Amino acid sequence: MIELCAFGSLELRQQDGAQILSVLTQPKRAALLCYLALARPHGYHRRDSLVALFWPERDVERARGALRQSLYFLHRSLGEQVVLTRGDEEIGLNPALVWCDVREFERRLEAGELEAALELYRGDLLQGFLLDGASELLEWVARERERLQQQAAGAAWRVALTRECAGEPGAAADWGRRALALAPQNEGAVRQLMELLERIGDRVGAIRVYETFAQRLADELELTPSDATRALVEAMRARDRETASRESPGRPARKSRPAAPLAAEVPEAAGAAQGPRPQSAAGTAPAAPPGSIAVLPFVAMSASPEDAFFSDGLTDEIITTLAKLAGLRVASRTSSFVYKGRQVDIRTVGQELNVASVLEGSVQRAGNRLRVVTQLIETKEGFHLWSAHWDSELTDIFAIEDEIAANVAQVLQTMLSGRGLGQPQPVPRTDVRAYEHYLRGREFFFQTRRRSLHFAREMFQKAIAVDPDYALAHAALAETVALERMYYPGSEVDMPAADRVSLRALALDPTLAQAHSARGSVLFQLERYEEAEIEFRTAQRLDPQLFEAHYFFARMCFQTGRLPEAEAAFERACAVRDDYQAAFFAAQALEALGKHEEAKQHYELGLKAAASHMELNPDDPRAATMRAVACCRVGRPAEGLEWGARAVELDPVDAGVRYNVACLFAVAGRPDDALRYIEEAVRTGFGNRNWLERDPDLDSIRDMPRFRELMASM
Repeated sequence: MIELCAFGSLELRQQDGAQILSVLTQPKRAALLCYLALARPHGYHRRDSLVALFWPERDVERARGALRQSLYFLHRSLGEQVVLTRGDEEIGLNPALVWCDVREFERRLEAGELEAALELYRGDLLQGFLLDGASELLEWVARERERLQQQAAGAAWRVALTRECAGEPGAAADWGRRALALAPQNEGAVRQLMELLERIGDRVGAIRVYETFAQRLADELELTPSDATRALVEAMRARDRETASRESPGRPARKSRPAAPLAAEVPEAAGAAQGPRPQSAAGTAPAAPPGSIAVLPFVAMSASPEDAFFSDGLTDEIITTLAKLAGLRVASRTSSFVYKGRQVDIRTVGQELNVASVLEGSVQRAGNRLRVVTQLIETKEGFHLWSAHWDSELTDIFAIEDEIAANVAQVLQTMLSGRGLGQPQPVPRTDVRAYEHYLRGREFFFQTRRRSLHFAREMFQKAIAVDPDYALAHAALAETVALERMYYPGSEVDMPAADRVSLRALALDPTLAQAHSARGSVLFQLERYEEAEIEFRTAQRLDPQLFEAHYFFARMCFQTGRLPEAEAAFERACAVRDDYQAAFFAAQALEALGKHEEAKQHYELGLKAAASHMELNPDDPRAATMRAVACCRVGRPAEGLEWGARAVELDPVDAGVRYNVACLFAVAGRPDDALRYIEEAVRTGFGNRNWLERDPDLDSIRDMPRFRELMASM
């Protein structure tokens, strides 16, 4: 049995423990062995995919020759039966002869053997591994490294909470610190550790965690912790002062006693709740509308990232379905997902989101079996209104979604004094494997980062490969390509292919609002504006609650100079979803129309929404740039410039980021920097002349000779 250890630095050993140096000294051949062992789905891999991944710089014949030589080398070094072939085109690794620490790590996680799994995690995947001329392979390594790191951090948090429940505070703290060490950039994990330490009676340690994190942010990034993290530490310090003030003079302060064990597990991802809503003059929060609800992220009852994607996607689909019911006010995804991974009192959620009810649940999968548990809770007193659970085949997920939405609608109808909400639309049916890919794609789509949009495209393409007649996946793929073209102008995207895919979505289901919206988005990017408007308006008529139909139509109106229509459409988009981009562009449209005070109010709304978005997506440079400009617009230029620097640090080469930073400098009164960045943006791919002509952020440099020359050159 050969041992392949890919956690930390790469090791390859014979059964007697001797290192197999002949392979380790050949980086590309060692990488091929690792890929065969780790790439998912596990099993056999086609030669053409391996050739494209490992030798992209060579023609097909020479690349295939290099693959043959590498396989011959591995056969000679490891034995004939270690690397197997199936037919002429498929290659795999013999699991009976190769033990791999990563595969065993994942097996132990799936079996619930969390501490045993973490014993194998010696460091990040292939730490320090370098390889020239195979960029896609290195991207794959980076994705797998991040995925496994998240799995390890999540497992460590679960062990910490289990130890806390067992009354072992010291062990809980140790595991919590290890979880943070595995994901040191996750500010949500910092707060989670602080809360854990305070619960077990170590408030001083919790505050020290904050101070260490804040110092590291200042030293390495010249940044400060987020508002949510600062608010948490200030609350802890206030409780510390309150405890001290209650002590008798001259007596030593009592030590905090450990909190009671938690009643349930908390999932590994950590978010941050929004601040409390303003109080009325009487000191009480305003009453929530009776037909209002928040759907909290369903908890994945395992450490598997696939299950986390599935549960998040299920949550999002239920939000979308309920939002289509007339008379029902549903908290946006952005608002609900800030509670992901947090134990919070339902009454607090009701006050903060101003909703009368909350739907929460959990999802557990084992093979093809699925268990879903849900409960609907009234937020004023915390009473249960309805609960249910399903134990069924995974293929029943569509019927389960329909039943959840129907029951929620029925219960909430009684809260509306019998006023009808209508019937929820059934979830479109497809192969459950295609649905899983679609849900994962939607999760990536919502993150809006360039790399996330690449992953979203991959997921939607996989969904279509499983079910070529899945209209929703075709629409999502077309819209993702259009969005990437819009947000990241320097990206190489295939718009003709998107055109064909959007037409295919409409052919499959001409009544699908998402298909018309996607078609409109593609036509917008192809500058076929009249056709695009027809599609957008059709989508809005079919589904008035479809955010994308309002948002992309508004973008088109702004770009073509129809500013009043753009402002109204952005307002409609904001009414459907609490979205930082829609609020920001509504403010821009108002600014361009000369309505400066109204614009300022929308910039403030955009800042709040952007803060929530970046709690879940802290590495989103686009959100950082919009936050930067909005800060300058509301009179906080220093903070704005800080966010601009953060955006450039996150993505120093993207043309869209450089364009937005140019807008920041123009608003901040730094014309030379603005001109330099706008020139760089155009040189690196930003070619949207219509947008430059109408963007009010550039008004301060519009009459300068360099800007005029730039516009003339486009």
